[in-house]
Amino acid sequence: MRKPLTIAFVVLWILAGVGFAQERQIPYVDIASAQKTIEALKAENQKLTDDNAKLSKEIADLEAQNNQAQQQINKIDPLLASVISKGKELFNVNSTIVDEAMKQKAGEAIKKNNELKTRLEQKRKELQDLIAVNQKKIDSNRTTIFINESKISKNNDNIVLLEASIAKTKNQQEVLEKYIANVNDFLTKTEQDIGK
Repeated sequence: MRKPLTIAFVVLWILAGVGFAQERQIPYVDIASAQKTIEALKAENQKLTDDNAKLSKEIADLEAQNNQAQQQINKIDPLLASVISKGKELFNVNSTIVDEAMKQKAGEAIKKNNELKTRLEQKRKELQDLIAVNQKKIDSNRTTIFINESKISKNNDNIVLLEASIAKTKNQQEVLEKYIANVNDFLTKTEQDIGK
C-alpha cells in the first residue's frame, strides 16, 4: 500500500529537480553567508574607491608640481645659454688683455660667471630629478588605480552573482516548501483514505 505514496513523492521530487536544473549556471548558496560576503565586498569596494580618490589627488598635485618645475627649467635654459656664451666671450677677451689690473678684473668676472653657471646647472638638475621622481610616483599610482579598479569590477561581478544566487536560493526554498506541503497533504489524505 505504501508503493503509490513512494511513487508520488518521487514524481514530485523529479518535477522539482527539472525546474531547478534549468538554472544551474547560478549556484545555490547559504543566504546568510552570501549576504555577509556581499557586505564585505561592498566595504572593500568603498575602501578601494577612497584609495583611488587619494591617489588621483596625489597624481594631480605631482603633475602640477612637475609643470611648475618644467616652467622653471624653461626659464633657466636661456639664462644658462647666455651665461655660457658670456663666459666664452670673457675668456677670449681675457686672453688678449696685457694690463694686469684689467686682467685681474676679467678673471674675477670669469669666476663669477662660472659660479653662476654652476648654480644654474645644479638648479636645473634638481628640477629634472624632482620631475623624474614625481613621474615615477605618478606611474606607480596609476598602476595601483588600475589594479584597484580591476578589483572593484571583479567584486561587482561577484556581488551580482551572489545576489542572483540568493534570489535563486530563496525561490528554490519557496518551491520546495510548496512541494513538501503538497506531498504532506497528499500523504495525509492518502493515509486517511487507507484508514477508511
